[in-house]
Amino acid sequence: MSASGARRRRCCGWPAAGAAAFSAALLVGWSGAGCSPLGPGLRTGRALVEAGRFDDALSVWNDLETRLEGASRKHLARYHFLRGATLLELRRFDEAHSELHAAQALLLEDAALLAKGCSEKLAQLIARADTELMGKAAEGAPGGGEEGEEPTSAPSPGAKAPKAAAAKVAKPAPETAKAPASKPAEPEIVVACSGARNTPQGIYEGMIRALKSKDLDCVVAHFVPEYAEKAREILSFLVEVVESIDYEILAVKIDGDTATVKAKEKIRVSLDGHEETMESEGTYPLVRVAGVWKLKAMRD
Repeated sequence: MSASGARRRRCCGWPAAGAAAFSAALLVGWSGAGCSPLGPGLRTGRALVEAGRFDDALSVWNDLETRLEGASRKHLARYHFLRGATLLELRRFDEAHSELHAAQALLLEDAALLAKGCSEKLAQLIARADTELMGKAAEGAPGGGEEGEEPTSAPSPGAKAPKAAAAKVAKPAPETAKAPASKPAEPEIVVACSGARNTPQGIYEGMIRALKSKDLDCVVAHFVPEYAEKAREILSFLVEVVESIDYEILAVKIDGDTATVKAKEKIRVSLDGHEETMESEGTYPLVRVAGVWKLKAMRD
């Protein structure tokens, strides 16, 4: 393993148990070269997490929350990451989800705020938070026992059920008024590293965000595997040279499990010290695989 590879592994390595169990090892890595959180508050909170004292760590994050004004973007990114990870361990999934996405938003604007490779670790935590929230929502869905329902005691052997109770069981429930139609749920996030939602437009915009953040693995995650494998060198080159990209979606067409996104793009690239800005229009083909939209290729 190269020195840089070893350094990144120390800095951003994931515990052997994987994303299913966040442990102190996740945050011990932040003391490694290139990931050292600056400021006594961040160091104190990290030490508490290393000791498994998540409630005490949360007290530190709550105290720091009142002193974030004027903090550097690098400090803010690390603060939201560490606070989100702590809340995840405390099973406060809604709050953890919010903090982790705040860290991701900063990282998408400037990938240098966290050391190279740490975005993958953040994506794993976001994926876990999303999974926990979906499981929580499923538990509250109709079909299970009603929360707060009084348990009924079993009748003694040979005892007859009260007539009133029997009548109540036999009587059909009165028809209730239909609840107003709820607002359609927002499409789920299917690419955690970019926050891309499961629509053709969402996948395209997620790929653009990943390209802006210069995260090759995240860019690749938006394409079908067969294209990603053969075009990885091209995608790597784009990640290296693209400095900024602005876009306007002109049209989205969906036909069953295929779709196209037509966009107007303004791209600034830097190559060998020379910069150039290009404007053009193009169409991206997409396909839905196992219910998830993916880009089939780069634009025509």
